[in-house]
Amino acid sequence: MRYLPIIVALAVAVAGLGYAVARTPTYESTARLVLVPQARDPSVDANLLSSVSSAGTVGTYVELYGSADVTKAAGDPPVTITVRSVPDSRIIGVTASGDEDSVQEDLRRILAAGLAQEPRLKDSWGTAVIQQPTAAEQAPPSTAMILLATLLLAILAGVFTAVLLRRAAASGAQPGDQRRPRPSPD
Repeated sequence: MRYLPIIVALAVAVAGLGYAVARTPTYESTARLVLVPQARDPSVDANLLSSVSSAGTVGTYVELYGSADVTKAAGDPPVTITVRSVPDSRIIGVTASGDEDSVQEDLRRILAAGLAQEPRLKDSWGTAVIQQPTAAEQAPPSTAMILLATLLLAILAGVFTAVLLRRAAASGAQPGDQRRPRPSPD
């Protein structure tokens, strides 16, 4: 029983190391869009700018770019698309997560498909790309972070096991002994 904390710590370390080595990392590419008024009259543009948030315009475009129709029009690329609006702005962030070799090109296809679908909205707004899809970057957590977390969890598991064994020994019970004294009948 003296070596049980070490065995538990090693088991956690081996499991974490196995996960870190066996997992396939995910890569991300990100682009940014901005909503722009499509009217040609400056007075109409001023009215549009004052109503962009109250009309739900940003949310409409977030839903468009995140829709299954846009993904299908892009050829159903094997990526996960995340679309979010930046609060208190007309900026929309689009992120594709998937394989390192194709994630950037897949995001380009999603943006092109979304842009082609915008006229279906019959809206006074449109989008413009202000940040092209970035090069593929490994999505968190990194392998180094997983290994660090594994080390910390292994240490904590070993310490926790040691504390439990000491408490069990201090109470006079053997580890795993679940017997409790029964109260005598009166």
